[in-house]
Amino acid sequence: MAAPSEFEHLRDLLLAPEVTSLHTLQRDLEALQRQVQDPEEIARLLEPVLAELLRRRDPLISSAILRAVTPYLDQAVREKSAQDRPALSRALAPSSTEAIAIHYADAPQAAAQDLAPLMSAAMKEQIRGERDAVIDALYPVIGSTISKYLSETLNTLIQRMNERIETHLSFRAIARKIRSRVTGVSEGELLLRDSLWCRVDAAFLIQKASGLVIAQAQNPDTPPLDSDLLSGMLTAIRGLFNESMSGNGRIRELDQIEYGDSRIVLEVAGSFYIAAVVSGIPTDSFRERLRETVRLIVQLPGNAISEFTGDTASVPSPVAQSVEALVRDTYGSEKPKRTSPPYGVIVIGIILLLALCVPLGISWYRDSVDRQKEGAALAALRATDSTAFRDVSVDVDRDRLRLSGAVANEYLRNNAAGIALTHVPDATLDNGITTEPAPAFPVLLGRRAELIASALNTLEGVFLEVEHTGPDLSVGGIVPDTATERNVTGAFSSLPGLRSYRSHVSPGSNELPSRLLFSLNSVQIRPTERAILAQIRAVMDQTPWAALIIVGHSDLTGNEPANELIARGRAVAVRDALIALGVPDRRIQVEGSPGPPPDLDGTTQDSLSRCVRFKLVPLTRTIAP
Repeated sequence: MAAPSEFEHLRDLLLAPEVTSLHTLQRDLEALQRQVQDPEEIARLLEPVLAELLRRRDPLISSAILRAVTPYLDQAVREKSAQDRPALSRALAPSSTEAIAIHYADAPQAAAQDLAPLMSAAMKEQIRGERDAVIDALYPVIGSTISKYLSETLNTLIQRMNERIETHLSFRAIARKIRSRVTGVSEGELLLRDSLWCRVDAAFLIQKASGLVIAQAQNPDTPPLDSDLLSGMLTAIRGLFNESMSGNGRIRELDQIEYGDSRIVLEVAGSFYIAAVVSGIPTDSFRERLRETVRLIVQLPGNAISEFTGDTASVPSPVAQSVEALVRDTYGSEKPKRTSPPYGVIVIGIILLLALCVPLGISWYRDSVDRQKEGAALAALRATDSTAFRDVSVDVDRDRLRLSGAVANEYLRNNAAGIALTHVPDATLDNGITTEPAPAFPVLLGRRAELIASALNTLEGVFLEVEHTGPDLSVGGIVPDTATERNVTGAFSSLPGLRSYRSHVSPGSNELPSRLLFSLNSVQIRPTERAILAQIRAVMDQTPWAALIIVGHSDLTGNEPANELIARGRAVAVRDALIALGVPDRRIQVEGSPGPPPDLDGTTQDSLSRCVRFKLVPLTRTIAP
């Protein structure tokens, strides 16, 4: 081979990078063509891009993707259902019920219309396939409903009978009326009970399909019955009756067979029925007991009744006990015999009884009314003052009111009489209440009242003023609540020798509502606050027995010693202003508090914290200057 020329060598040097780039581009193009032709490779490449687009939740992109994917969803679901239907059902099951619930919550009427045809068809198919099982399930509900309407019909019949009986007069009707009043049972029901008579001679629990006797019970006082023969006969009669009477898809059941003086009453459930041989007329209560027995048997667990094959040992004991109870409860029942009672003796006895009971009843009633009046009057006295009237007794005898016992003074004696008469207004009063001896000197009454007031004035929120003239006493002032007001009244009204008592005590706060506000770091009273000083002066004139405590306050800015100093300075400034208005110095006391009033937390409204407030206290509590 000839050596490359210089031209070829120069060409290779100049074109080598471009040739390499072209070869690389050719390889990349071939790889891209392979990826485009391979769908799986395209899907792998697009997966991160689609995930990023969906993560951004752009409405336009999401809508475009949904429009592109939607036509294929139906085909995908059909193919998956054809391949593996159980797997698809398990996947959709958790959300199907929730979807139905959401549909019903959003549009209940539309959901009901959508589901109604499906539910109706499902119920019809279930009834056609397992009619006996459906009857067993619905019997406890349907049986109770039918029993309710039958009971209402019977009650209507009894009411009509009562209306007719009440217009009929005879000795027997009078006796029945008395019996009805004594026992609380209506006359119609008593008449119905006397007219109907029922005794169960035998009861059989029979399987509907086979006619086998599952359980039985017979009255030992009656001739025994062949259970197998009876069950076979009843099964055949029921089958013939159902075939001949069940037309147009309607199912009818035979419920009673009559022969002679006896009847066979049938109560049919799903897979069995009970046949009761009854002498007399089956009453409503007996039929209700029969239905209740069927309900108990239906509600027993297991399938011993429907799967019975003749082995009585497999029958649960409650079944046999329920059937036996139907017969056992009527042992010894006999048809009532009508006898003619001695009407003359009954009438005379009633007259004598009424002659004896009427006066006793009237006397008992009047005594009962008197005791009620006594209790009401005594309760009113105790509620007024349980201490002052603890020894007082009340006795009401027809139109006479007697009071006895002892109280402290004449005021309480008269007060007790007035309270008792409000509860026995038409009675003649006999006031036998005694009073304690009056003090030898009337001035002792006033002295005792002053001592009581001084003691009470030591309590927080209490200050009282006492005025007395001989045996007459008047008390005024302020107390914190109504309970304290009652206690104060009881303390003064129980003084021995008291003739009259007037109370001007009222519950309220000893703190006045008015407050003076100050500027920041100032103890000077603003001109606009001078009107409040005049109000305080008027209150002091109206309460000569009271003293005034002036409490100064500051906000929370600054240190505590400085705040206390400026707070007391504000109180002193107000005191000097009141003294200048004519309030005696001995009736004023000042205090300083380095903080806001108790009803302010100090975090807001600092301007309200810089104030002076006022409290009234008994004059004896002040500290003399």
